[in-house]
Amino acid sequence: SLFEALLRARQNKWKRERVVDESMEVDDEEKDGDNCEADELLLSEEDQLYQSLSTLGWLSNQLQTPFREALHSVMMEAIKSLIAGDFETEGMLDQTLEWKSQVLVPWVYSVVGAEAYECNQWAAQLEYAASECFVHVRMNELFDLVTDYPESLPAVRELQLALDRTGRIFYETLAFEWRQALVQRLIHPGAQTSQIIDVYINTIKVLREMDPSGELLQVVTQPVREYLRGRNDCVRCIITSLTDEEGGGDLYEELKRQGAKPLEEAQLDEEDEEEPPTFDWQPPPSILQRRGVITGQVGKVSSSSRRAGDILSML
Repeated sequence: SLFEALLRARQNKWKRERVVDESMEVDDEEKDGDNCEADELLLSEEDQLYQSLSTLGWLSNQLQTPFREALHSVMMEAIKSLIAGDFETEGMLDQTLEWKSQVLVPWVYSVVGAEAYECNQWAAQLEYAASECFVHVRMNELFDLVTDYPESLPAVRELQLALDRTGRIFYETLAFEWRQALVQRLIHPGAQTSQIIDVYINTIKVLREMDPSGELLQVVTQPVREYLRGRNDCVRCIITSLTDEEGGGDLYEELKRQGAKPLEEAQLDEEDEEEPPTFDWQPPPSILQRRGVITGQVGKVSSSSRRAGDILSML
């Protein structure tokens, strides 16, 4: 559409004017002189075009749908090119919001006009839309976020921030997409049990960062837990990982982190009994404020979800 062409022209101009670093290169098509001239010609006539559309009153009625479709299409494409596959660089969400401020905000302002921009709260709409697109791009990379952990920790934390900016309404979709990614890429006969356990452990660590309450973890990992129970060598693989001092597996490191001693050094002590329970304990705050959007059970949290951060107890 015409709106899409105009916004792409602004996007290409922004790329050319921006200080190019290694993380964002201008491709050959955008360096082409003919394309640059076409973009400049298109942009030189856009003010007159918007004024004519405003005079006719078409922007608020007939052209509202194509305008928003062009906005969303180019936004998704631009944010994907900006952040996709980059899990280790910090500040990707800030770069996304910076792009929004430098490209989207001036364009929308020039299209709809100052009065409509303020009345329709376009600043808030664009802020929300940029965070929403950020979440959607990362949703297509959830399995990679898990397998690349802990290197992907910056991306995991920024995904949580983006979810917070959208009011957390995407957590149900996130849980579904994450479950599907695990089922499609992990739960099949070709995957070794040890590999499944390693990914399962990483999934626990990632979701512990995003949701200390454990609600998201219970929903996302349910298919993996059920599948592992049917694997005949599951217990053997867990025991091997627990005792693999030379290999330094995840479970062995987790056992060391919790201060467990080797069996030959263990001693019984009457004072080692657990302390009596207190009434001061409080569960971590729910990501959904106990609304049960994911689990469908308001205020009900299982004991296993309360121990979601404890990898050993989960296994």
